[in-house]
Amino acid sequence: SILHTMKSSIIRFISNLDKFGRKLPSKQGKYYIPSITVDALNIKDNKVLVIRRKNDPFQGKFALPGGFIDYNEDPIDACKRELLEETGL
Repeated sequence: SILHTMKSSIIRFISNLDKFGRKLPSKQGKYYIPSITVDALNIKDNKVLVIRRKNDPFQGKFALPGGFIDYNEDPIDACKRELLEETGL
């Protein structure tokens, strides 16, 4: 029916908008382009907190805890989230 077609079009249109009503950028895989990352630098008693990477690239190597910023996520919040996800701190 025409009503069903209109409803489908509206849902499709709304799903392409962010929480501010702006059109979402394109994705590559599950990440939006551009993909922006953050790293947490945690220093205590002149020691730097590092993690050992679980995945490629550089699997098994030391790195700062960090990861991708979610779309429309504040970078500071992303840094705190990644630090918690990767270290429990």
